Amino acid sequence: MSNSFIAFKPEDASDALKSYDGQIIATDYSEEPLGMAGAATIQRKGKVFCIKLQTDQYEKPQFEWYPPSKVKQTKWVNFIESLVQVGAMKDVNASGATDEERMKNFGASLLGMKFHWEERKFTSLVKEQGKDKEFSLLVPTTYMGKLPIQAAPVVAEATIGENLK
Repeated sequence: MSNSFIAFKPEDASDALKSYDGQIIATDYSEEPLGMAGAATIQRKGKVFCIKLQTDQYEKPQFEWYPPSKVKQTKWVNFIESLVQVGAMKDVNASGATDEERMKNFGASLLGMKFHWEERKFTSLVKEQGKDKEFSLLVPTTYMGKLPIQAAPVVAEATIGENLK
């Protein structure tokens, strides 16, 4: 692997905040991916790539958003570099005539991929109020292959005392 894939020094990485195995069960590339409406006060700068993960550790699916960027030390570049480092890019298709088509094919090719994920803190090249900006990011650290997507278990809900009448 070439050094051109490294946007940060390994010794600058911090310990994981979250750590679990999870499978990509949905992807979306839009201004409000997978229904993420957000606050009205949030100014969007364009489309965002989102992944939805199914994991045994959490009952509800987990999400991570990656705004595409050509700038190093951004969430997007760290995500792509992590895919390269774990060997998953060999199973990725990012072909297409337009950016939109390439992102759609890229997202579709990630479906079913299972990884060990770790949340890490990174320091961005962007400064806020004269200080380095830190961000947390969920990145794949081990590629476990591409598996069929299993339907999420249905959690039954009931009101307490509902059947006591």
